[in-house]
Amino acid sequence: MKKGERKLIVPKIKTSFPVFSFLSEDLDLHFYRKEKYPLLVPKIKLSNPTIIFSESKLDTDYPQVEKRTTTVPKIMFQEPVIIFETTSLDISSILPTQGTLLRKYAYSEEAKLEEVKVKLEDQELQDPLKFLGMTVEEIEPVVILFKDSPHDSCIHTFETLLLRLYREKRGGSPEFKKLSLREDWNKREIEQWLDEGKVFLIDLDSEAKIDIDKNLLADRLWAIFSKGRGIIIFYTKNEKIFNEYNEILDEICWKLQLKPKFIKIRPRDLSSEEKIKLASLLFTDIKDEELLPDSTDGIINISKRKYEEKLREIEKKYDLIGLINRTNDESEEHYRGKAFIVNVLIKRLQESGRIPKRFEEIPWDDIEKLIRTEEPLGEVKPDVVFENEYYEFETLFGEGGFRKITERTLKKYHEELKGVKVKVVVEPITAFLHAKEFRKLIDLIRRGKRFKNIEVEFYTIDAKNERLLPIEEYLRQLKEFQNLSHNLL
Repeated sequence: MKKGERKLIVPKIKTSFPVFSFLSEDLDLHFYRKEKYPLLVPKIKLSNPTIIFSESKLDTDYPQVEKRTTTVPKIMFQEPVIIFETTSLDISSILPTQGTLLRKYAYSEEAKLEEVKVKLEDQELQDPLKFLGMTVEEIEPVVILFKDSPHDSCIHTFETLLLRLYREKRGGSPEFKKLSLREDWNKREIEQWLDEGKVFLIDLDSEAKIDIDKNLLADRLWAIFSKGRGIIIFYTKNEKIFNEYNEILDEICWKLQLKPKFIKIRPRDLSSEEKIKLASLLFTDIKDEELLPDSTDGIINISKRKYEEKLREIEKKYDLIGLINRTNDESEEHYRGKAFIVNVLIKRLQESGRIPKRFEEIPWDDIEKLIRTEEPLGEVKPDVVFENEYYEFETLFGEGGFRKITERTLKKYHEELKGVKVKVVVEPITAFLHAKEFRKLIDLIRRGKRFKNIEVEFYTIDAKNERLLPIEEYLRQLKEFQNLSHNLL
């Protein structure tokens, strides 16, 4: 260092991490709803924040010792304020719903009122089973590992849907047969149960302390799947047991020569409102019931019972009159569906004043000429005929699924009875399972791409109000159910 020069010691400045606090920015949530359509909340996108520190001064008035050492001062910052630049709300992600919604929202210091017009056709309808987390790609042979919620019960709801699909594919009246890992499985008994359409269920939680013998379990599964058929469900609410059997069953299914499909099911968690709405979509509306259980299975079971009671009541009313003809191989569901259609037509005649409103005063001999059931018309044999309307009630049992409607029912009318009005009616659970197929078929018919020779309408049963509900309205309600969790504020 040269004479006269002084060494400058620059202190290091170390600051603590700033504490972020956000200014209060209130979003006006006082949205307005029109009619009964669900409210959709827009996404809010904010630009990157700018951090502004309040002015702080460096205290240079600190003592120095003879050795010219430097004492580093402490620097205290006030809490920073994060300021977001003014930005607009991004409503591009809003899911539309049918009808017109008036939505009021606020950002910055301005409020805007926007009218959003949307249509059902613009929405994407999810597969209902996939939405519930209960997708079954193949009916049999299949091994299903079902993980129920510790706080809910969905297994019986799943069983109901699975058995319905089984009846469509295979026919008959399948039932569940509980098996135990504690007992031996007799191969002859297994084959007999399979012939009877039994679906097997093992409750793993009740057998949690059993030591698992992989080879023995593989032999037992072979007894079920040796002829390329069969359904077995392993059920648990326990996550540890689920993971354990996931590995075991995956290995066994891979080793089995017939390789049954291995499916893992984790049902979607539903709110109380969603459970009640699901019940109305599968069977009938029960939202006015005073006391309802908490579980999905409990709510669905009540709805199913109410639905079946209503249809049996209508069936019994017309059995005495002998107005509805039966066929030899007809299922109870199909016969009750015809009775329901006839009841709707009788109510229409009563409301129009064409027949007395008192049931006992109706001239049934005249009605039998007006409303005909199972009467052959050439190659066509409608379930119900009323004036120029031809009704077909479709359960799809033993018919291979939805294609029966197109390949047999509608095609038959399209070729044999041109110009007639065909009304296809299905149960709500059928509409639920085949919602996407109905939507695609309706679109094809509307655009004149299929069955141009006839006028086609689709309906499902509204048991509570004793009316036929257009499938288009049902699909709107189904979409509303799928959007329910998104739209609740």
